[in-house]
Amino acid sequence: LRRQMEADSASIASSAADLDAMRLSMQSTVAQAYLRIRAIDLYLGLLELTREAYTRSLELTRNQYNAGLAARADVIQSEVQLQSLMTQETDLRQQRLLEENAIAVLLGRPPAGFTIARTDALPPPPAIPAQVPSALLIRRPDVIAAERQVAVANANIGVAEGAWFPDLTLSAQGILQEGRFVDLFSAPQLIWSVGPSLAATLFDSGRRSALVEQSRAQYDERVAAYRQTFLTGIQEVEDALAALQMLDAKAEQQARLVELAEENERVVTNRYRAGLVTFLEVSVAQNQTYTSRRTALEIRADQLAASIRLIVALGGGWR
Repeated sequence: LRRQMEADSASIASSAADLDAMRLSMQSTVAQAYLRIRAIDLYLGLLELTREAYTRSLELTRNQYNAGLAARADVIQSEVQLQSLMTQETDLRQQRLLEENAIAVLLGRPPAGFTIARTDALPPPPAIPAQVPSALLIRRPDVIAAERQVAVANANIGVAEGAWFPDLTLSAQGILQEGRFVDLFSAPQLIWSVGPSLAATLFDSGRRSALVEQSRAQYDERVAAYRQTFLTGIQEVEDALAALQMLDAKAEQQARLVELAEENERVVTNRYRAGLVTFLEVSVAQNQTYTSRRTALEIRADQLAASIRLIVALGGGWR
């Protein structure tokens, strides 16, 4: 009974850890959805600025066409570029609405009427310690649950071994009360020698031995699962740290690319105004600038997403 209580207590702790794991998973899902909304807000802001630039380019191209300095194809190309941007804006607004609905459901609220105010700000990634101790992994809910399952299996071995003891019950008068009297009087001499309950324990065709072996095998299985869970946690932490390191380098490279694209757009636009190039080159340069800026925003969002994954991998952060 003592070992069974030990197993039940460990099972309760494992279930509590499973609850914590589910809560952490939901928190991560909400944080990721909120992050995507903030990233979409920045994309929309970039689209609005780019749309203003494309509108000015369209006006310039029309003026060039009316003055006989540009072809009709340039005007059409400029209109197509602006319309494509407006289509992207519609898609982004739809994505934002879907993310809002997802957050509302995760918060247990109906999507209708639930809104998140727009803001053109993305929080900076948290400062990551230079070294993250592996001891933090023992706080992971799935690691705790796996460890408690090992304790359950270990206690169950004691329960199985305890089954070898006969279940004897003594009355207040000290008379053995086990089985029916008819079974006792009809039992062979061997059972009269060792007692009916003890005989059933000793001569059970190996059932109790098999149960003990099964409990030990289950223990080995839980130990292997615990080890695998811990190794998976280490992998997730290493993956998140590696992603953050690579994204930091990528962000610096992308910032330089944005500067080059903006400079190239200024040069090409001036050449177009001077009549030296067609609008097609201007369109290509503008698209390169827009793409490079959006990629820079995506990298910032990826950095925050990787930070969230690291926090989850460590079971809730590094403090």
